[in-house]
Amino acid sequence: MSDTTPAPVPAGWYPDPAGGPGRRWWNGTAWTEQVEQPYSAGYAPPVLGAPAGTAPYTPWIWILALLPLSSLLSFFLLDVEAIVAQSLASDPSDPFAIPAPTTGELLTNGLGFAAWVLGILFAFLDWRELKKRRVDKPFHFAWSILLSLVYVIGRSVVVKRRIGTGLAPLWTAVAVTVLNIVVVVGVTIQLTAAVISELPALAP
Repeated sequence: MSDTTPAPVPAGWYPDPAGGPGRRWWNGTAWTEQVEQPYSAGYAPPVLGAPAGTAPYTPWIWILALLPLSSLLSFFLLDVEAIVAQSLASDPSDPFAIPAPTTGELLTNGLGFAAWVLGILFAFLDWRELKKRRVDKPFHFAWSILLSLVYVIGRSVVVKRRIGTGLAPLWTAVAVTVLNIVVVVGVTIQLTAAVISELPALAP
């Protein structure tokens, strides 16, 4: 008569007989409480992008890129002679005397504030359009509160990553900003020269 006794199962990790997803330790005679959970794959962040063929530009981003040109217009509103005359006419004995702003200065300040508000509006419209085009997580328009150029830079970089192109507004805005700096330096030199030219007339 043959021996039908099954061979003992060696100790080791085996599928959990309780139906769990892991493996349970068999000590050679009985199941233990030791359970080995299955290894989980590492977390893979979602791939951000946009549908194929998505256009990277909107009319609003081009307006934002060119918006700093409005400050150039404000410089032409400044009456350099009036500013110099008011500054020289102020009482030097009163350190707290502040000359009243000229009409050009008021218009310049108003134009600057309007450009800031419009920058936020255009950034919102651009951001909303990118959302409609299903661009994943576009650069948020709230950054334009700091400066419209901040939004243009961030937006261009993010769109480039999502679509593969879209840096043209960034370079346009940089060029306009450089032009603004050149104009500011020119106006500053003009004001300084005007003040210096009036100093001999004020000498006792």
